[in-house]
Amino acid sequence: MILRGIKSTALVALLGAVLSGCLAELPGGETGPFAPGNTLTFYYQSVLTDPPDQAQIVSCGNDFFQKTCVRMSNGATFPIESTETGVSFGNETTRLILQLDEGGVPSGIGQLSDLATGDTTGMRWVSLPS
Repeated sequence: MILRGIKSTALVALLGAVLSGCLAELPGGETGPFAPGNTLTFYYQSVLTDPPDQAQIVSCGNDFFQKTCVRMSNGATFPIESTETGVSFGNETTRLILQLDEGGVPSGIGQLSDLATGDTTGMRWVSLPS
């Protein structure tokens, strides 16, 4: 009986730890640069050959667990994960990491990584209400 209680307590603690990481508040909170309704514009290092790209910040998830996601210009949607210096999102082949500038401005630097090839592209980004 005690062993069953320990197992269920451990399971609840593990689930809580996983959910707290997934549901961590994004930088700036509900009105910050990663708030649903904002538009992210990415200015890549290769700005002379590649035009800026845009993405929408949207709400996603279900009735129980609302999340904030990024809908890229190609239609792909990824949940946003909070990091120590900003946010990250992507899938098993592509990852974007966005770091906030100091001073509370809705912009910063970022990096687009192709995880299959190891190629990375630097960028500047800005977030504005749509």
